[in-house]
Amino acid sequence: MPTDTPDPSTRQFSLRTLFGLMLGAAVLMGVALACRDSRYFHAIWSLHALIAALPILGFVVVQATGIVNERRLAAISLVIFGVSLATPALRLGSDLVFGFMLFLLSFLGIELFNEWESSGVGFWYPIACTMGAIANITFIVGYLSFVTRMFWPRGIDLARWSAAIGCCLALLVILPLCLSAKLNGIFIGHGLWVTSHLALAFGSWRTAIKHQLEQPASKSPNDQKEATKLRQR
Repeated sequence: MPTDTPDPSTRQFSLRTLFGLMLGAAVLMGVALACRDSRYFHAIWSLHALIAALPILGFVVVQATGIVNERRLAAISLVIFGVSLATPALRLGSDLVFGFMLFLLSFLGIELFNEWESSGVGFWYPIACTMGAIANITFIVGYLSFVTRMFWPRGIDLARWSAAIGCCLALLVILPLCLSAKLNGIFIGHGLWVTSHLALAFGSWRTAIKHQLEQPASKSPNDQKEATKLRQR
């Protein structure tokens, strides 16, 4: 009887992956360089912002090598989220703000819609706060749904969609913050916060896909091949 052997490409870098990382790094450096003298996006060009991107790049490496399976990846997202709350995240104006303070500000800032302006800080800052608040809520909902998926079968669907929404908002929230002209620095805490959303989103989606592929109704040769690759991770 032939036995399945792990595909080495699932745990090692390929040239395509390495090229993709190099291309991504070049694009990021180009964007950062272009924003160096920008009135609104100058915070992207700094050593602190580069350090903040390291956890995200580390997540890409983990995904490319498959050294952490999807369930563990989603599980440790809560740890990453907790660390992000205890570390410096952003500099708003002249104030260095930690993650837990931003967590609170994201909800308190929604009230600024009562005095919403047509442009400037009064326009973009409430939008950024709302995006941050929704991202935090969807992370909590997504994680709890992922944990309870054994007792509530539909929990995995809620987990992956909540995580996907939170992930998109976490990646995009930096734009209205820049346009509000309040952002003067990006630090490691923000990078960890974004990474926690990425870990939960990818972990929950891959777990859901693996679960679907293991169902008796989806046993086509292509599905079996995909399921084998996921099991090897």
